[in-house]
Amino acid sequence: MHFAHTCDMTMPQPQPEVCLRTGLRIGVVNLEPVLSKVYRDFLTDLGHQVDTATTAAGLSPGTDVVFADLLAPGDLNLLRALRDKLPAVPIVIMASPGIGLSVEQALELNVHAILHKPFWLVEVELILLRLAQARPAEKREGSP
Repeated sequence: MHFAHTCDMTMPQPQPEVCLRTGLRIGVVNLEPVLSKVYRDFLTDLGHQVDTATTAAGLSPGTDVVFADLLAPGDLNLLRALRDKLPAVPIVIMASPGIGLSVEQALELNVHAILHKPFWLVEVELILLRLAQARPAEKREGSP
């Protein structure tokens, strides 16, 4: 499956070369194999390395950001497991509205952003662009 990059849309967007050179290592935690494949294909098309898993334990060290599908409102076990395994890695939650997460909990659990379903792929791309720009220069240049 190939996705048209949102940088090619007519609405104001970052320069296409920026979108393609962010090169983050992304972990996607999702219980649905079909959705994991869609996310992996989209993120790979943007030039990222993607690992998919069904639990926090399945993610690799060296991950730059995690996208986690929060399944049940108020269920913070996955977020706690991610924080424990990858304490410095920002987490982006993909969830239905009303997940029952306070600002204090989000900060404590390294939540960088919340994507409410359904969300636009351009929202994902913008979050990744901002995270990539915030990385130290040596990592942006392609160093591990």
